[in-house]
Amino acid sequence: MSRLGGGGPQSVRGFLTRFGVFTFGALLWFLGALAGELIGGQANATDVGQYLGRILLVIGVGVVPLTALTWVGYQLWKWRHPPPPELPPPPEVGWLVGPEPPEWRAPGPIYDRDGEVTAVLRAVLSTGIAVVHGPRDVGTSAVAEAAVQALIDERRTEDRYVVRLDLRSRSTRSPDDARATAGRILSTFGLDEPANGTPKVLANAAERLHDVLAKQYAVLLLDNVAAVDEIKWLLPQWTKRNNRQPWLVIAGETAIESVVPGISQVPVDPLSMDGMRRIWHADTDTAPTEPPRPVPTRRRSGLVRWVLDRLRPPPEVVPTQPLVTPDPIDKLLAVCGGRPRAIKAVAREITGPDREAEVSSLLASLHTDENPLVGIWRAILLRTKDSLGPDAYWLLRALAVLPVTALTTEAITAVLKAHAPDVDADPVGALPAPFEALRVRGFVQEVGERYRLPQEIRWAIAGQADDEDDDPAHIAVPALVNHHADRVVRRANQLDVRSVGARAAAWLHEEEPTLRPLFSPESYEDGAVLLAVLDDLARIAGALEYWYVREQQADGLLKVSTELRVLAGSAKRSGLAALAAARMATAYRMVGQRTKADGLLSEVDGEARGTTDHDLATELVTRVCVERALLAMAGGESTRDGVEERRALEELAEGGRHPGAGIAMVNLGALHLANGSPDAAALLDRAEAMARARDDVGCQAQAVELRGIALSTTDLNAAVSRWLEAQQLFEAIGEEQGQARCLQHLGAAALVDPSVAARLADDPDDADPAATALPLLQRSKQLRAGQPDTALVDEYLRRATGGQAPAPN
Repeated sequence: MSRLGGGGPQSVRGFLTRFGVFTFGALLWFLGALAGELIGGQANATDVGQYLGRILLVIGVGVVPLTALTWVGYQLWKWRHPPPPELPPPPEVGWLVGPEPPEWRAPGPIYDRDGEVTAVLRAVLSTGIAVVHGPRDVGTSAVAEAAVQALIDERRTEDRYVVRLDLRSRSTRSPDDARATAGRILSTFGLDEPANGTPKVLANAAERLHDVLAKQYAVLLLDNVAAVDEIKWLLPQWTKRNNRQPWLVIAGETAIESVVPGISQVPVDPLSMDGMRRIWHADTDTAPTEPPRPVPTRRRSGLVRWVLDRLRPPPEVVPTQPLVTPDPIDKLLAVCGGRPRAIKAVAREITGPDREAEVSSLLASLHTDENPLVGIWRAILLRTKDSLGPDAYWLLRALAVLPVTALTTEAITAVLKAHAPDVDADPVGALPAPFEALRVRGFVQEVGERYRLPQEIRWAIAGQADDEDDDPAHIAVPALVNHHADRVVRRANQLDVRSVGARAAAWLHEEEPTLRPLFSPESYEDGAVLLAVLDDLARIAGALEYWYVREQQADGLLKVSTELRVLAGSAKRSGLAALAAARMATAYRMVGQRTKADGLLSEVDGEARGTTDHDLATELVTRVCVERALLAMAGGESTRDGVEERRALEELAEGGRHPGAGIAMVNLGALHLANGSPDAAALLDRAEAMARARDDVGCQAQAVELRGIALSTTDLNAAVSRWLEAQQLFEAIGEEQGQARCLQHLGAAALVDPSVAARLADDPDDADPAATALPLLQRSKQLRAGQPDTALVDEYLRRATGGQAPAPN
């Protein structure tokens, strides 16, 4: 088909475009020739003109039109030969952005707390630390926030250098322990969590936190601290640095008052009646009543005024009255007991035109012998129960009996749908209508992307006598545990998948504080509820075990396994109890308590030989064999005599059909490698091939890392290639401990072999072994800083700075 034919709209447009280009070129040539002729004719009148005219004639007739036509031809050629389309950008890998602390938000107004705020400022500026403490709900958080805002307003710091962390536990039973609290704080700043709660590890965590804060921030506000153990590990880093930034402000209950010297303590008492009254007027948008002002009169001269004053009787002096609010508001203020949130709750609830009558009705249902805030909420519940609707009220009662709080929208929806499957489907991420009703009425608080039922409302609901026979715990708790079990198992299975492994790791890191309280035995006093959730708890424990071992978090593994063992024993599930005991042995091995680990393995071995469940017996026997072999390796003992252990691993790895076959092959290769067996390389190669076939990146990375260790004694450069590959695999799935080991291997190799240092250096021609190894070892130390034993990498760092080369590990 001809380019000018074809009859389509695009062909017609192309023809018209080309016709216009040729017409413009011809017209340009004509105008150039005409201009040249005119210039030449005018120039012929003089000698100089005749000389220049010939030159201009050539330019006008030849050069200019040819230049123009050349440009037109080039444009036409570009149009006829368009450049190839740009390739789409390569798909971006979904690497996760590192965690960032929440931004500081200026607090609201505070009333009648000038003295406490001033005391906090004085303590911070003089000692560098202030502990704001008082009875529950009296407003310690508001005082601490106001003091920090005062530091900003006085230009002693900026809001971008201030971090506030809410330390309320997600458990409804107890506050977090020291290790869990340290993990939450450090992870906010992208630091490695402490592996356990020993004093040495926690002291290291406090030092690392202080170093990061000193470089980037000026004020750290720790809010809602309920127990001394949450912060005691942190304080020595501040008490030994008097009046130096970063400043530390802690707000919490009376229990924390003794953690610092008296000069750093700021007690907060219940708010005064005047302060409570001002909150009431501010939140209800009402004005206080004032006494009548005297009518001004015209002043007379001094003599006339003296005479009249003597003739008339002296006026009755009416004392000036302070601003007052009419009863029953005064009674309400007294009942609230100086708890600002109590008066705020009433102000939010009382919205009718006759506030006094509504307040009187509310007061009639109060009991004066209970916690003021709890009593207020109990009265509000009685008032609003009928208006909430049956689904919303059931959901409120269900949230009160759950073992965890700070739930996501998905978790709340799962609980609600277990009770009302036909609840209206909302858009993704939206709140179900019954829960939205609770949120609007102030029963739940939004914290980030989670929702929390305050403790006082939970207590108020627990103290109410309901006419309903059904206990929401029988539906709500199993629904919540099942919801979490499905998701945690799926995420754990994604940990070793290259495309989603890093995101799965981040999800587990965020959700682990929610999952751990699900195992609290105090939450399952009802045997029926325990039986309904035990299998799902076992699923969660299995997924968390892999996560804890991968992250080297022995403390979490030990606590979850211990509590699961207690629950399984209560339900007469001896097999599950034995499995939990085997996991406890793993945790004890990880922290070096070999005696406790070996004792638990003996108990598990006995249960495995006595159970009638063949699959469970096989798993228990395999676990015992693997753990005993790993215990021997950890203790530097030979495993040549561990025939039973090797046989169990061989049976598990045989054929590659079992889900744990790949890691069993890796462990078998590690056993042979520890004994110096020549079969180690072949076993590790088989493990790597098996992992590749299954797309198990985590197992593949471990096999490649161990293969590098096997090569390091004969060909260090080949070993370096394997460690580089393993390091990239570990990084792809977000496994920091694996990355740390590989970086340590590479740093040690760079120290011992200049050719390796040249290979790893940015400038191979000017490579210094120590300078090349130092950043690798520093990064390795950073990734595993929360582990209890960093002696090896510390030694390598010392030698890198001192020039003494170590043997490759």
